[in-house]
Amino acid sequence: FVIQSDHFGEEMMEIQKQIGEMTGKAVLESYDDQIWKEEAKGLKVLGRETRVVMMECGEVEIKRRVYQRKDGERWKPLDRLIGVEKYQRRDEKVMERNCVIAAQSTYRRSAEINSYLNAKAISASTIGRDVKRIGGKIAAQDKAYRAEEGEKIRSEILNCESDGILISLQKE
Repeated sequence: FVIQSDHFGEEMMEIQKQIGEMTGKAVLESYDDQIWKEEAKGLKVLGRETRVVMMECGEVEIKRRVYQRKDGERWKPLDRLIGVEKYQRRDEKVMERNCVIAAQSTYRRSAEINSYLNAKAISASTIGRDVKRIGGKIAAQDKAYRAEEGEKIRSEILNCESDGILISLQKE
């Protein structure tokens, strides 16, 4: 095949994206096969379900096995392995990237930027949900860290704000 010189960069990015998606799919299918052979021995396979997850390497279509545990509950170990919860369509790193961009801009603007980066439309409300989910996880980590210390840390007031002007209260 021939790539036109005026579209070389775009074509190469598309090829890299496709390679990342195919590699991700193959790796996840290999993990699913390994789980089936080792961890899920003796469990009934209910079938395979397809799910599309946006990862750092691109959109990856996952066909994973669904098992039935002895207590009758449905179990999807591949979802647990990659850290994707029920109905979640973006992995943790993609959501963190969304939050970093949202911290520097508005949700609407960060949705536009992420849509451009991922070549897939994303809404401002999706950015808001990502910020809420990741912020909740960070808050839980902070709370757990503080609980380990056992004491409150007191600090001096470093600055104050008056009419939009920050006034430093630090001693020089």
